[in-house]
Amino acid sequence: MADSRNDLKRDGSGNIMTRPVMGWEIGPLAETALLLIVRHAGSAEEFEAGGETTQLLLTPQQALLLAEALTKWGSTLHRAPIDPNAN
Repeated sequence: MADSRNDLKRDGSGNIMTRPVMGWEIGPLAETALLLIVRHAGSAEEFEAGGETTQLLLTPQQALLLAEALTKWGSTLHRAPIDPNAN
């Protein structure tokens, strides 16, 4: 997969716009795909209101690749030492 970091949405100050994940649900859809429902918030107000959801349809192969990538990066960051001098 190409590096898509240059395509990230940014605000007027050039900061990367993010939507923190509040939760998710995953389940089969029509026995051929997985439905991933991600609850997220773009502001404190949205967070307090319970956020909003985005529904993603994944093939089984996509789900496995996503799980592998999340596991790899989650494990890497979880094991990374915390730099007390970092900003």
